[in-house]
Amino acid sequence: MIIRPLQNTTVIVTRPAGQGESLLQRLQNAGANTIHLPVMKITPITAPLVELGPTPVDVIIFISSNAVRHGLSAMGGVENLHTAQQRGTKILAIGDATAQALQQQQISTENSHRPDNNGEARFDSEGLLASPTLNDVAGKTIFIVRGIGGRSLLGDTLTTRGATVEYIEVYKREAADYSHSGSLAQRLQHADVVTVASEQSLEFLRQLVFTQSPGLFTSVWPLIKLVVPSNRVLQTALKSGIETMPIVAKNATDTETFLAVVRATRGKAAHRFYPSLVSGSD
Repeated sequence: MIIRPLQNTTVIVTRPAGQGESLLQRLQNAGANTIHLPVMKITPITAPLVELGPTPVDVIIFISSNAVRHGLSAMGGVENLHTAQQRGTKILAIGDATAQALQQQQISTENSHRPDNNGEARFDSEGLLASPTLNDVAGKTIFIVRGIGGRSLLGDTLTTRGATVEYIEVYKREAADYSHSGSLAQRLQHADVVTVASEQSLEFLRQLVFTQSPGLFTSVWPLIKLVVPSNRVLQTALKSGIETMPIVAKNATDTETFLAVVRATRGKAAHRFYPSLVSGSD
């Protein structure tokens, strides 16, 4: 007997085009009716080629899987990063999804995220800043590979600690265009769960719904059942007017997002009851 924990459940995935397929497939395998509703476009931008040698950069931090996807060419390719690591450069990633994107390119990363007060690892800038690698950075050169307009906390804190920080901006985020599409509010109204991958994707979703259907916004937005990747996004969701308590995934990977969706719809320990559905690579 095949167990489908998401049978008769509608799940909206808001990841950008080309980045939600594996999660969608996993949800469908569990019986969900899925809707891919990308709320942002990720557009690569041409960054100047970064010089990594002969004097090595001390630390390179990749902010997201998109930073990996669009930033490797700015680094001169995978082989240049391998050479830099051999010379002593440490490579860090924010979040498991980013680390996995690097590992898929055979690039190893430092184990860099520290637990919070509850003993849970924080997969964000705050968690990275608590790592021993970034405690003593005075006089060091640190490259941060990110999209345009990312959070400033990481760079500002490292600068305060005495590091020389350079941003390598390799993509930009833009709201998707749904001006000629059917009502987003009605789709959200009929969804059991909506997944968002970041604060910006949450804000783009809010803006799109409000702009397209201002009359429905106040009745639909507060009741959306969200799955979010961190407590920071949870707090942003509540401040935006969400009244149904979001479910927080451990991180933004497919596996943890899937488990959080199951928790949101069934309230069960998904990994315990459905091991065959959550196995596989992210």
